[in-house]
Amino acid sequence: MTLKSLLSTEVIFAYKPKPAEISVICRGLSFLLGAGVQLPQAIDIVAEYANKNMRKTLMGIKAQITRGDSLYAALLQSELPKIIAGMCRAGFETGGLSSILSTLASYFEREE
Repeated sequence: MTLKSLLSTEVIFAYKPKPAEISVICRGLSFLLGAGVQLPQAIDIVAEYANKNMRKTLMGIKAQITRGDSLYAALLQSELPKIIAGMCRAGFETGGLSSILSTLASYFEREE
């Protein structure tokens, strides 16, 4: 590899959300879903208050689920911890997604 190719290589830094960010997002989604707001709209609402990187992550998840992908598949492909995908899958399949998100919010609050 030449110096020129090294200098022209774009460095991409992976976004790793902080536990506090994840907690706020999970808590907001839990509250909104519990109030009867549909998931795509709930994602829009919490994304308004998220930082730029989290907003991009959330909009990617929303795009996938509106295309017909499962929430589980969308979460697996995101930058969020994989435990969220597994827990949300269980919550979605049992009708307890709001409750699971609340539990995840509490978990990530303790992680901070």
